[in-house]
Amino acid sequence: MKLAIPSSGADLNAEIDSRFGRCRYFLLVNTKTMEFETVENSFKSASHGAGIKAVEFLARKDVEAVLAANLGPNAESALRTTGIRIVTGVTGQVREALERYKRGELEVSESDPPERINAKSSPGETTRRGLGPGGECFCPFCSVTQPHEPGMPCREKQCPFCGGRMRRK
Repeated sequence: MKLAIPSSGADLNAEIDSRFGRCRYFLLVNTKTMEFETVENSFKSASHGAGIKAVEFLARKDVEAVLAANLGPNAESALRTTGIRIVTGVTGQVREALERYKRGELEVSESDPPERINAKSSPGETTRRGLGPGGECFCPFCSVTQPHEPGMPCREKQCPFCGGRMRRK
């Protein structure tokens, strides 16, 4: 699984940054191999929308989950929209947080991953059903729209303009 962790430093020994959209770095970690990529957060000085811009970037990097101390409401909404799972309240060193995550000690959010958005429900499940034919898919990040293709959930499509995950309009 590919995780993103807002960090105050460029390696796994760094502390988790208490800010998400305005953190200094994002560490993108493959939890199977523990290989990681350090990305300087170019959105940290944005006048507004730093959290949403960071989510757009992470979605293009195929991040599956975020481990963070805190999230603003807009960043949290954007993460849920893109299907990126969320773990909040995570503090300390990045390496320690990764170990706790791998041991199952951190609770992952119940946001709908893209593959379940239009899945058929079994008794007792709470997945949403597909919206049927017609309509449009739109990008919540750059507002591009495309006609909906029956049988292809919008959340499985990438925006041709910015690369974000599309949503059903």
